[in-house]
Amino acid sequence: MDNWYDKEQRYYDAFDAGKVSKDIWKYIPKKYYPAVTNAFADSDGYWVWLDNENGGWRAYDGDEDCGMIHEYTIEDLKNAIKTIKKYK
Repeated sequence: MDNWYDKEQRYYDAFDAGKVSKDIWKYIPKKYYPAVTNAFADSDGYWVWLDNENGGWRAYDGDEDCGMIHEYTIEDLKNAIKTIKKYK
């Protein structure tokens, strides 16, 4: 199993080569659309921003700082999306 550093380095290499997925929405099941305010990929990884103000959505373990998902692989991104829950 790769550690985050290895995943990060592979992502950077893929990004520089233009080989990362830019359409993050295709990995988000429609049932989670109300929770998501933005989803994109940039030079720092895959990002999914959650609507914490108008619905209390959080990911991972649900702590206050879990209002966004950040991953370096699509597999990890899809697994993190599955953790989205409403907390308010």
